[in-house]
Amino acid sequence: MNKKNIIKISMCVAMILAICAALFLFLKRVVYPDNSFDTLNYHFFLGQEGFNNFPYQFKSNEFFPLGMHGFIPFFDMIGCFFYSFFGYRLGTLPSILSIIGYMIIGYLIIKKITVDYTKKNSISFLMVALLIFPVFITQEGIFQTATYFTDNLYAFVSMLFLYLSLKFTDEKRNKMIIYYILGLGFLAGLLATKLTNIIYVIPFSLFLMYEIYEKNKNGKFRINAKMIWLTTIYILIILLINFQIFFNFFRTGNPIFPYYNGIFKSVYYPKTSWPFNCGPKTLSQKIFYPFYAIKNPTMLGEVKEMFPDIKLFIVFFFTLLSFFFLLIKKRRFSKLEWALLFIYFSSFFLWQIEFGYSRYGIFLEILGGIISISLILKIFSEKKGRLLSGVFSFLYIAYMLYQSINIFLFNYQYDISWRPTPSIDEWGKMIMSPEFFYKYTIVNKKIKKEMNNADIVIQCVNPSSGYFSTIKELKDKPMLNFDRGSNGDLTTNENYKSKRDLLAINSIGSKTLNFAIVFDGNKSPYNKDYEKCLSALKYNGIVPDKQFTIDNFIGNKNNLLTLLIGKYTPK
Repeated sequence: MNKKNIIKISMCVAMILAICAALFLFLKRVVYPDNSFDTLNYHFFLGQEGFNNFPYQFKSNEFFPLGMHGFIPFFDMIGCFFYSFFGYRLGTLPSILSIIGYMIIGYLIIKKITVDYTKKNSISFLMVALLIFPVFITQEGIFQTATYFTDNLYAFVSMLFLYLSLKFTDEKRNKMIIYYILGLGFLAGLLATKLTNIIYVIPFSLFLMYEIYEKNKNGKFRINAKMIWLTTIYILIILLINFQIFFNFFRTGNPIFPYYNGIFKSVYYPKTSWPFNCGPKTLSQKIFYPFYAIKNPTMLGEVKEMFPDIKLFIVFFFTLLSFFFLLIKKRRFSKLEWALLFIYFSSFFLWQIEFGYSRYGIFLEILGGIISISLILKIFSEKKGRLLSGVFSFLYIAYMLYQSINIFLFNYQYDISWRPTPSIDEWGKMIMSPEFFYKYTIVNKKIKKEMNNADIVIQCVNPSSGYFSTIKELKDKPMLNFDRGSNGDLTTNENYKSKRDLLAINSIGSKTLNFAIVFDGNKSPYNKDYEKCLSALKYNGIVPDKQFTIDNFIGNKNNLLTLLIGKYTPK
């Protein structure tokens, strides 16, 4: 077997190991239903609402029932599609399929950028093989495996956009150029369905506009009709896919309601912009965010106090320093390498000043890792200064391997849904049980009767919409949001309350509405949902008439739910 085949096999083995690691964690977790905060707060409910009411986000008798989380539901609908065929647990299949998808596409990009180095230093290719596993094992991506979270799906679409846009650079046939523009516009539109993806859509689009210009400039710096036409098609496709922003605008005066209401000034929300919880706050933090976040990893988001993962920044600093080292050495970069560097650094800059939240940086971390592979190959092709730069590269790879193993071990113990680790016997019994394919939470006849009498469902505390969405007797009833936590600015707004109540009254045909409320009923010193719910109801002049305990969530007896029944008469 020659050296070239050994290199190929070692890279493939590393890739397969990364896929197997993610798949193992998915299979370990999926026997338990996903009860992560954001799934129960909005992901599952959004998917069902979008799926059942398309092209609208919500039912006609609901007014932004999720409050702050009324996002465009396209990607949540994918989870709902799988749920409709395979049940609640396997409805999370998109989480692992998207990880495998972006690993495969990322691997194809790595092969594309390494093709010019295949006949050179074999040690550098050994280093590449060692890097493949840690490049694709990201804490945020793996942490969301077997959940209804959509960040991995967006990372997959980002990787697909990158791959196709790189192929677009080599395309010269006019007919194929139009197909590429249509496809890339579609992918950019999908990315734009999540507002935070603006950090990727802008660099992607700028790169694409540059490529359109390069293909049509005819040797002169001049914008012609074909450039304008192709760009217009691209932008129109993005807007068409995000058509629900026009519905939002006509209903509220704010196309991305309730965000950035300081600009749009909808009467249904305070005329301020909602503050983001994580990331940099001051100008100094925005400029030097990597240094602040390394010192205080909790700025990056949840769980960082338990597992302070800063791999994203190590990748950034290695890529930045290696890039400047090669510039000083006057090394030339290919068009492909310049494209990757532009997209990476511009996206990173936008990410750090606007969000700084690690969940939104999954694609960013992977892309930086891919670029670092290209830079290492360039460094090892140097004849001078290779010893020092080689040691630097070895230290980087050692850290990446060490941290990726730590990420796997941490994820073996924990996931974002906080599911336990079953024994092999327990796992085997659960995966073969009827509950594994359950779609609904099972309730007794007495509770069914109470639920059937309800006109509406009230969300009095977050998270809870995912709970009642798995109960057959409640899932199709309109939801009214009374939560005073993250939705407090909305649910205490008189215009919002009036609109919310009026839609429900008109659809039911009664001024007194029978309600049902479902939320987490597990007893814990940390669980204050019951007290929060009663407080929200009291604010609205409501006292529940009846209370019940539901002894399972999607067949899982370890998850208890509380059901409240009563009447609501809007003022």
